[in-house]
Amino acid sequence: IPVTEWIREWSVPTLFIQKEQDHVISAQELSVLIGARHPLITLPGKDHDYLELVQDPSQVKRFVEGIL
Repeated sequence: IPVTEWIREWSVPTLFIQKEQDHVISAQELSVLIGARHPLITLPGKDHDYLELVQDPSQVKRFVEGIL
């Protein structure tokens, strides 16, 4: 299954975290694919370094607390 189909059909509660300019799929492109079904945290940049979340994990914590 192509990734785009897989993402569209994904039904497990998932918090997506994506960089704005990721070379595989941008945050904007991912947002279109997941629509309102899943939350998306968009971070600046194009690498796969997510240290911003280590420094401020509040968004991830809210998501986890909301599904447990």
